[in-house]
Amino acid sequence: MTKSKEFQYSSYSQKQHSSNFFPFFKQITLLLLLVICFYAKGQKIDKRVIGKIDSLIVIADDLYMNGKDRELILIVEKKIIPESKKNNYQRGLCYGNFYIASCLSFAGKYLKSNIYIKKSQSYTSYLKSDFTQSSRNYGLIGDNLTDLGLYTVAAQNYYKAVREIEKINTKNYNDLLTQSTTYNTMANLYTIQNFPDSVYSYLLKEKKILRTIPLHIAYREVGSSYSSLGNYYLLKKSFDSAEYYLKKSLSILKNKEHPYEIEALIGMGDLYMYRKKNDKAIQYYQEALNKSSLHNLRSHGILYKKLEDFYFKCNDIEKAKEYSILGLRFEDSINVNMDRDRNFIVNEILEREREIYENENRKINYEVGLIVIIVVIILSLIVIYIFRKSKKQNDLKLNIKELEIAKKIVYTNELEQKLRISLNEVIEAAKENSPVFFENFQSLHPNFSIKLLEINGSLTTNELKLLAYVYLNFSSKEIAAYTFRSYRTVQSRKYMLRKKLNLETNQDLYLWLKRKVYLYST
Repeated sequence: MTKSKEFQYSSYSQKQHSSNFFPFFKQITLLLLLVICFYAKGQKIDKRVIGKIDSLIVIADDLYMNGKDRELILIVEKKIIPESKKNNYQRGLCYGNFYIASCLSFAGKYLKSNIYIKKSQSYTSYLKSDFTQSSRNYGLIGDNLTDLGLYTVAAQNYYKAVREIEKINTKNYNDLLTQSTTYNTMANLYTIQNFPDSVYSYLLKEKKILRTIPLHIAYREVGSSYSSLGNYYLLKKSFDSAEYYLKKSLSILKNKEHPYEIEALIGMGDLYMYRKKNDKAIQYYQEALNKSSLHNLRSHGILYKKLEDFYFKCNDIEKAKEYSILGLRFEDSINVNMDRDRNFIVNEILEREREIYENENRKINYEVGLIVIIVVIILSLIVIYIFRKSKKQNDLKLNIKELEIAKKIVYTNELEQKLRISLNEVIEAAKENSPVFFENFQSLHPNFSIKLLEINGSLTTNELKLLAYVYLNFSSKEIAAYTFRSYRTVQSRKYMLRKKLNLETNQDLYLWLKRKVYLYST
């Protein structure tokens, strides 16, 4: 194949490739456009469905606030949760699970209730923007724990509920109602624990909030608030105040078919028991029991106990026994489940606290380890600094010592040099028989004459001068020559000096002089 043919084939293959590529690219583009259109259409449908779910939540919330659990469960399980799951709508799922948890709690199924609360709390990204619902979740956990007798942990969750709702700066009526309900439940908790001051404090906080909301919106909460105040004054034996608030509660909740009414009816029964008006007391207790069958099964246990005590005080033993048996059966029916739920929740709390404790320990260990490392590094730097500073100082001291030694050596050398110069001068003066010879010799050897005069004080200057010549190791011939005397005279004078110095015959005069003068100088 020639070069031109190769080029033609290559051009043809490129054209063929490009002609295959463009239709493929068009197909992909069309497919993407179809997906976008479908998604956009789906989004429109979602918004419509979400609007419908939000409307259902408003209806469900009204049913929840009115304690109509059966209708609430139906609307949640049949509509809100299924539709929210289809559209992955977190608000609907969060509220739906909360409503189910609330119904289960009201039925005394605390363990299942907690499971649904956890589901509601799992939608954290949504709850970051809905502090009211977050507060409700914590409040419901507190209610469950209060019913199970776990008061300390219940109080912790109520405090969390209060903190969540307080994050909202401008509260609407729904936020305010949630806040007031939390204060009411905290007051009830402190009533159980017999902390009257705390009870009254939270009831006043609740009352203050409810004054800002129209009665037709907050009638349930106002009715509950009056009931709680009535029962508070009942415990304080302020019967007139108790009657005032309990009657106000009943007047607001009358014909509303709300569970809060039962608390007021029981309170009125207790009030007339204190006043020993048994006919009125039993009337209120019976009414409360009838309404409890419809709305609040948990009040059954309390009412059975009150009716047992009432008939016992009235000496109607049969009736007292009847309600005692009913109470025991009721307690047995719920205690098994309550014990199981309590144990499970306690274990769950302990496990969570253990995890928190371990995490805190890990954090503390990490921080302590970090601090130890920092301290070790700082100490190491300090030690290095001290060592370097000490080494520097030692080096400086060593340098100073070396400098001093060097100076001493220089001085010694200079001194030796001077001595050598002086000695040479003395020797030269001796050779010349100079008048300054002995004077210079004395300067060079100041102890010479002193030592010899100690041996013999009668030594004359001329004799000492001769001994100086001997000390400088001049021979008798040299001395005779330098002093202009005969050899024999020098020898004779040396002999006389030996005698004066008590030298023995075999002792060398030069060595003796050196030894004597050296020993004296040291």
